[in-house]
Amino acid sequence: MKKLLLSAVVAASLGFAGLAAAATTQSVDGTVNFTGAVTGSTCTVNINSAGTTASVVLPTVQTSELGTTLGSTAGYTPFTIALSNCTASDGKTKVAPYFLPSTNILTDGNLKNTSSTGTPATGVEIALSTDAAGASRLNLNAGTVAGQGSTAATFTTGTASFTYYAAYYGTGTVTAGTVASTVQFNLAYQ
Repeated sequence: MKKLLLSAVVAASLGFAGLAAAATTQSVDGTVNFTGAVTGSTCTVNINSAGTTASVVLPTVQTSELGTTLGSTAGYTPFTIALSNCTASDGKTKVAPYFLPSTNILTDGNLKNTSSTGTPATGVEIALSTDAAGASRLNLNAGTVAGQGSTAATFTTGTASFTYYAAYYGTGTVTAGTVASTVQFNLAYQ
């Protein structure tokens, strides 16, 4: 019986050794490296003096203001993300909003009309810009603050402020209806 048990243990050991050798000889098809940082920098967020969540009401516009031309805009409405009580940490003294990826962001970098009230308008998106004329439209699909079109501000005095503009953005023939969307952001410290 002892010989049988010893034979089974030896056979099992050799089998596991063979599996380990096979596992170490597999080819590698790719490598993923991860990097990141944890910061102690913080700021208090206040959007349009309404706290961390605010609504920006765009004016009612006529469909003719957007026409049928791709990229036509109307109804630029400002909103401000004000930061206070900012504390520097790890040498980071600059900050900017980074708009987070979501299903509301379309491939052109604008916000999808997600209205579920009444009859939603078609052929219209919401574009964000850093100027009232839309010359500096944000690309919310970009993976960096700079790529999106925002510029980091220095908060050495403990405050920073970012003014953006939201507007209707025509994608062709626009039909009348309701328009709504949402976007979230984090603060990116540099």
